Amino acid sequence: MNFTTYRVSKLHYNDCDWGEPEKESQTVNFLQKNILIPEESKITFFWSESCSFETVWGIFLKYWTDFCYPSDDSNVIVIHNYPLAVIYIEDKLWIVQQIEYFGSD
Repeated sequence: MNFTTYRVSKLHYNDCDWGEPEKESQTVNFLQKNILIPEESKITFFWSESCSFETVWGIFLKYWTDFCYPSDDSNVIVIHNYPLAVIYIEDKLWIVQQIEYFGSD
């Protein structure tokens, strides 16, 4: 993949509406439209700085409501070998450039 085509500084999805099936589906569609990776791509999901889990993108998309809860305030998804990351805070999503938010180390 050529990552230089990504000019995303920050994309925001305002209301995931956890618990509302139609909105939950729209959340998955938003992620699939803006995170262009195969479902078998590795991700690390962080609930906090000391609690994380490694899985694949497809599992996260299928079960995202089991990972994220409306009151969560510190969820981060780091996508391995990909320039974008996802931040989930209180039922809202942001897609950000990893280097801008987390640095280069």
